[in-house]
Amino acid sequence: MNYKFRKKSVVYFKHWTRKGYGVFASLHKVIKICTLCVSCSILVLPGKIAAQKVDPDSVIFSKDLPAVEIMDSEVLLQGSLFPIHLNASLKQDEIQQLPVLSVSELLEYLPGIDLRQRGPLSTQADVSYRGGNFDQTHVFINGINFSDPQTGHYALNLPFHAGILQKTNLYKNTSAFLFGSSALSGMINLVTVPEKETYVRLRMGGGMFGFWSAGADANIALGNTTHLVSVTREQSDGYRENTDFKTSQVYYHGTLTTTSGKIAVQMGYTDRNYGANSFYSPKFPHQHDHTQTLISSLQWENYGKLKIIPSVYYRCNKDVFQLVKDQPLERNNYHFSQVFGANVRSFVDYAWGRTAWSGDLRAEDVISRNLGEPLFSPIAIPHTALDYTHGRTRVHSSFSISQTYNYKNFGVAATLLVQHNSDLKDKIYPLPAIDLKYEFAPLHCGNETLKSQIIASASSSLRMPTFTDLYYKTGDILGNKNLSPEKAKSVEISFITTLLHGPNAQTFAEFRGNVYHRLGKDMIDYVKRDEDSIWHCINLSEIRFTGTELSLVLHPEALKNNFFIQKIQWDYSFIHSNQETNGYLSRYVLDHPEHVLQMRLQHRIYRHLTASWDVSYHNRKGEFHDFSNQNQLTPYPPYWLANVRLNYTHKAWHVFTEVLNIFNEHYFDYGNLEQPGVWFRAGINYTWHKHR
Repeated sequence: MNYKFRKKSVVYFKHWTRKGYGVFASLHKVIKICTLCVSCSILVLPGKIAAQKVDPDSVIFSKDLPAVEIMDSEVLLQGSLFPIHLNASLKQDEIQQLPVLSVSELLEYLPGIDLRQRGPLSTQADVSYRGGNFDQTHVFINGINFSDPQTGHYALNLPFHAGILQKTNLYKNTSAFLFGSSALSGMINLVTVPEKETYVRLRMGGGMFGFWSAGADANIALGNTTHLVSVTREQSDGYRENTDFKTSQVYYHGTLTTTSGKIAVQMGYTDRNYGANSFYSPKFPHQHDHTQTLISSLQWENYGKLKIIPSVYYRCNKDVFQLVKDQPLERNNYHFSQVFGANVRSFVDYAWGRTAWSGDLRAEDVISRNLGEPLFSPIAIPHTALDYTHGRTRVHSSFSISQTYNYKNFGVAATLLVQHNSDLKDKIYPLPAIDLKYEFAPLHCGNETLKSQIIASASSSLRMPTFTDLYYKTGDILGNKNLSPEKAKSVEISFITTLLHGPNAQTFAEFRGNVYHRLGKDMIDYVKRDEDSIWHCINLSEIRFTGTELSLVLHPEALKNNFFIQKIQWDYSFIHSNQETNGYLSRYVLDHPEHVLQMRLQHRIYRHLTASWDVSYHNRKGEFHDFSNQNQLTPYPPYWLANVRLNYTHKAWHVFTEVLNIFNEHYFDYGNLEQPGVWFRAGINYTWHKHR
């Protein structure tokens, strides 16, 4: 049966009036929630063209002409002291060189990221950072928090492919305060900004395991508006039994520039229908999942010295999970989660620093056949004879204020986030953070200039349990509705140095190194003591994470134009956790990478032909019950991976071929879920540009 969102209908939050979590009970009304689709009409409003073009990483203020910058929803992190929160970044030209098609594959190239795939090409993948689990790392799209309250398993249900990204930025957890969130370990911001030129790109690709992909991207610059549209369809027969998938993605991002500010609207939809062979339990190789995710947001950004950036957003996710494919409908798990939020961010710059503040209000809701408390009135499940019988609603609110101060080579940023959740009753959590920065005087030697800085940070954070943590119950998994929120305190010190060459100060070498420590209390995890018991969701007492990240990037072309080696990069990360298993098996928290080494080489071959080589070593801490070896408790074996991508670009054509896992290495991201061996893919893109 094909499950789809109900057409021409309005979503009613009838169960929100239920006692115990009746957010709108006092209104004595049924609340209608719009998905912001009507916001597209805003883009046809009249307004003058702001033709001033500036660097997207700068902010310009003028008394006579309003500032105009590319709205990438990271304006709060531009200028002043806030760029120190950025831990890593991948830009568009780098993304196009990597052997990736999906966003999940791309994230593996960010240092400290642990991307664990249950299936290829984002079929189902979990992203975590610095030893945290997939619920502790938030994924933003253009500065909007579209994280899923039901489970972090759906964090990467994204409506676009990696090719349309302008930037992919990774921030440590202190930066999340400015976005109205308290991500425990960090946050990822995916930036899709429409360009100031008009083009249409047609894409087609295929590969082993019956994989094929087709899609189109269009960027239209029309007067004072820009429009980015992307459509993608992918499917595969799967690399082993019951790992086939079909994925559809549609995404739109539009902007309107006026003399007083900018309006940005984005909407996206993704449909994922896939076989989930042993995804959540090796006892059930015939699992199947079908998810549908809708996102939308509307944002305004004014010009002027005092910046005010209000946003409203909406997200919903529907999933149908089958423990055994094609089982009777009444045995399926049906869930429908919704998020409706509004936030405002503001700041003002001075010669000596910046004052910034933000507020966020976010309502999270789920109706299900097993998640939440029993409903007084069951709600019909569309296209079935079944009902949603359980539900839960909670409201999260937060306010933050930050002050930065710069004096000569020294800078300090102090932030206080105060947050409350309706599940915490009368408890309010203050979460402070502080960042210190010192820039050393540049060192000059001939045509070379060395710039260095040192950064120290300390922060505290908190995460509420997901609805799955609280209520999920299946054959071998049991949630816990008495869970406490997770709490963490983090400290970090970083050293960054850049070597510039030549009269134009081109970057030849970049080095970044950091050491961090995070103390986590009441960490949420699923544990069990033996294979015969079920997984219980509990709060662990304390877990300490200590780690380091080292990165070195060389750009030989800075020394010689058109040098055949374009880029050399080494990344190394190490994480140690001091909490031992004490006789029980950890499903997530104590299962993390310990050593990861990544090496990358990009070079020219001949004229328009280039190659990108990637070699990585992975050593994971943790154990799993190996079903192929008499159910023995087995440590994760270390492994090496090697990928290569060839790119040919000439005029309007771009052709690529790539081979993943060249040496056919057998490895596991999750226990008993062997990942694909050698995998060949190829594709071709044609781009038409409008000539001015």
